[in-house]
Amino acid sequence: MTDIGVRNQTGDPRPDSYRADLQRVQEELRFQKELFEHQREALRNVATHTRCILWQGTAQERDGALAWNIQVIDEEAAQRVIPLVIAPGQTYAQAWSTSIRPKDRERLTNLVARVTSGASTYSDEFACMGADGRVYWLSELLHVELLRPGLWRLFGICADVTQRRKDEQALARLSLQYEVILNAAGDGITGVDANQRISFMNPAAARMLGYEIAELHGQDLHATIHHTRADGSSYPVDQCPIYRALQDGEVHHASNEVFWRKDGNSFVVEYTCTPIREQNQIVGAVVAFHDVTERRMIDRMKDEFISVVSHELRTPLTSIRGSLGLLASGVLGSLPEQGQRMLEIAVNNTDRLVRLINDILDIERIESGKVAMEKKTCDSAELIQQAVELVQSIAQESEIRLTVSADSVQIWADPDRFVQVMTNLLSNAIKFSPPGSKVTIRAQHERNELQIQVKDQGRGIPSDKLEAIFGRFQQVDASDSREKGGTGLGLAICRSIIQQHGGRIWAESTLGSGSTFFVVLPALAEASGKESGLDRDRSAGGFPRPNAKSAGSAVLLCDDDPAILEVVKALLENRGYRVILADSGPAAIREAARHCPSVILLDLVMPGMDGWETMAILKQQPETKDIPVIIFSVLSPTGVNAERTDVADWVVKPLDETPLFRALERVLGSSGRAPRVVIVEDDLDLANVLMAMFQRHGIETIHATTGREAIRLSQEADPDLVVLDLILPNGDGFSVVNWLRQHNRLHSTPLVVYTARDLDEADRERLRLGYTLFLTKGRISPDQFEQYVVGLLNQFVPLH
Repeated sequence: MTDIGVRNQTGDPRPDSYRADLQRVQEELRFQKELFEHQREALRNVATHTRCILWQGTAQERDGALAWNIQVIDEEAAQRVIPLVIAPGQTYAQAWSTSIRPKDRERLTNLVARVTSGASTYSDEFACMGADGRVYWLSELLHVELLRPGLWRLFGICADVTQRRKDEQALARLSLQYEVILNAAGDGITGVDANQRISFMNPAAARMLGYEIAELHGQDLHATIHHTRADGSSYPVDQCPIYRALQDGEVHHASNEVFWRKDGNSFVVEYTCTPIREQNQIVGAVVAFHDVTERRMIDRMKDEFISVVSHELRTPLTSIRGSLGLLASGVLGSLPEQGQRMLEIAVNNTDRLVRLINDILDIERIESGKVAMEKKTCDSAELIQQAVELVQSIAQESEIRLTVSADSVQIWADPDRFVQVMTNLLSNAIKFSPPGSKVTIRAQHERNELQIQVKDQGRGIPSDKLEAIFGRFQQVDASDSREKGGTGLGLAICRSIIQQHGGRIWAESTLGSGSTFFVVLPALAEASGKESGLDRDRSAGGFPRPNAKSAGSAVLLCDDDPAILEVVKALLENRGYRVILADSGPAAIREAARHCPSVILLDLVMPGMDGWETMAILKQQPETKDIPVIIFSVLSPTGVNAERTDVADWVVKPLDETPLFRALERVLGSSGRAPRVVIVEDDLDLANVLMAMFQRHGIETIHATTGREAIRLSQEADPDLVVLDLILPNGDGFSVVNWLRQHNRLHSTPLVVYTARDLDEADRERLRLGYTLFLTKGRISPDQFEQYVVGLLNQFVPLH
């Protein structure tokens, strides 16, 4: 029996369900094709805009080898990534395969073979040679999919990493360069993290510290090498500049600390700690340090050399200059005209040598920072006038007229150094000006600055010398040092001083018309907040005039009335006396033994112990028995009391200034002996010159050559003044002052420190006794020494 099939209307014998499935398949194929084309276009866009080469293909195993079929998805985009020479009939993929470096091609083939044996992806980088002769680096990511045994589908993306490779190579070269620099650096360089643990260290640092680099890696820097101060005391980490740099993010410097070696020894270092920041966070710091032990040793040797030069040159020159000065003054007899002329030549050349030594020592000490500027609020007009007065006699001898126009401007300056600068500029202007001309000094306050001009009418300075003249030993003409004098160091010293005051100095000039030197310094505001403080003793250079207010004799005032104490104290101090107060008899006895005053003003009517009882005890005690007593009382001197020999004078209350001060002058000026000076100087020639100077004024002199002798003679002689050198056999001047300070009677003796050594403020504090004057040999002439010291002595013991 034959089945009869039912045909549908189209005549297709297949069932309708089959036809529906076929239609769905065809639609799916169309969709997949569109999706593929869409993805292919998307891949082309990726290749075009990302400088990537996209490729796909197959690998088929044939006879134990892999046969490749590679197709680049967008050849135009690939050509833009790596331009290749493509032969006719050749695809980009084929040209690309031949452009790969042989060693890279072999490696890639081996890698793909390993991938097809199990892995699904791999990545690598390789180089191709472009048509332009450049080497291009590609980073490839390959995906492998197994279709059936022996057949794989491949998909790859290659990105151009040429620039990245160049950057990496540059970074590697830079890192190598940094490593070479770090290894070659003589300074120690150490890196720490935010917890102060060592992260890197160069060989110099490890060598100085005595460690191997590996030993210090990860160690706490402070605990390992910075734990203790130079004196052996503990160094708290929160006070460490390296720790502070990590906390506040600021650069910190230290110049006088120690690092500790592995063997337990230390060495002096200077270091700088610089924080490291990443994304505005402090992640560590770099510590750069160097061993300054040898430099400190050299500095000490240099200081010792300068000290020796100062003493060994200044002292004999001072004695030579003093001797010549005595001869020139005619004190020791007159000389014939030719002899007087020879003497003047000797004096002038001695002065020239002294100036040279002073300038050499000045420039070295100022530029090395060894001279501390003792700055305070000053009136510039007053200082300029001081400088003008110092050079006035030179100007008159040279027939030069000085004209001054100076605003009164407050400046923060060392007055002596400021005067030194102005004196140097004025001296130069006078020296190079023709007779009959003028030198103009103008000082103005402009834009919060003091602007000073010193203008001469001399020969002028060539333009190529305007800067050079501020160098050491520089002069406009080499013959100037012979014809005009000078050392060629003055302007170098001036510039150094002005720079340390935060100012500027320069010169302008027109040949044949003169030169102008400009000095600009910061001016203080009206209310600057900077206090000038007490007027300190000055070293020679500004040459202070003795100040009677601070240099007067010590007066012990004993009275039970507080109002009397206050009023009389003010009157006495205004006249220059130094006042010690006591409000009772016992207090007067105690203070007199402690201070050994020059005179005692004693009230008679006091509760408890009266004036007579007080004076009786004073006259019994060895340390106070010779102190004159002036009665200062409402009681008048009558009867027996008026004839008492133990009363030096009597002043009756109520207070009248005239009889009070007359009584003091009579008592203090009637000691019955000549003023007495102890000269402590180991140079016999200079000591003889100084003794000759004092003897001209009727002053008794006692000479000590050693520290021990100075102490003994001062105790025996009870001097009115001590002239003290510092460099002595058997103890220096500092030990002499220290001993005098401990003595009940001598601790307030007026003192003149006369030394070749340049003193800083710490030295001066150690040397202050009573009123103390500091004079430097060579900086002050013997005539000036005589003027100031004799004037100072006259403040205490009037000369007859």
